[in-house]
Amino acid sequence: MGKSSVTTDEIINLCPELFKHCSGSWVGPGWNTILAILVLEIREYLSQPQWKNVEKPYITDIKEKWGQLCIYMSCTTDHIDELINNAELKSKVICEMCG
Repeated sequence: MGKSSVTTDEIINLCPELFKHCSGSWVGPGWNTILAILVLEIREYLSQPQWKNVEKPYITDIKEKWGQLCIYMSCTTDHIDELINNAELKSKVICEMCG
């Protein structure tokens, strides 16, 4: 996969409302591509009509735990859980620092 050229600021700018309360120390740049893809997937899911007039989930923390990416949300759905789980599984075989 290689080291990502996507920066933390660019990831946040993909969907700023997802990061309104994110207090994480973040992770190394090797996982930025995984995070960017995840954010785009969650953004697409939250753009569906059922989310129009309700409070949307947001990311509360992003960190490394036990050698893999760990993402916490304010609340979640089965679909968001699946997206996060896939991202976390990918991170197990990709170096956090160099991708």
